[in-house]
Amino acid sequence: MTIGKDLEARLAATAPVAALVDVRIFPVTAPAGTAHPFLTYQEVSALDPAPTLDGPSIWSRSRYQIDAWADRQDQAEALGLAVRAALDGYTGGAVIKDCRFADRRWLHEAAEGLHRCSVDFIIWAQE
Repeated sequence: MTIGKDLEARLAATAPVAALVDVRIFPVTAPAGTAHPFLTYQEVSALDPAPTLDGPSIWSRSRYQIDAWADRQDQAEALGLAVRAALDGYTGGAVIKDCRFADRRWLHEAAEGLHRCSVDFIIWAQE
């Protein structure tokens, strides 16, 4: 399992998120014609595992951005808050060992006519 698949599984299994997006959770971009609202996610930065006295570390540290897309700003914000509640402090994943909230931003995508709430997390994982 990868960090992305672990994120998808956690979000799809969290009732408030699933109630809003069902299984519309995609890496990087959503397919054309996807119903709204939906989520996309991507790794935006990563640190290589640091060397230890015992050899290479088994832990990686990444920053992931999860975007909540909706027709209205209040819908995007509600979905972004549900994502934050589902992931902040999450420690029980198959590969994710610690997930912490880092940042949140609101944007309007004029070309698509959608609103977006971007929520970033720092993730420690063992892949």
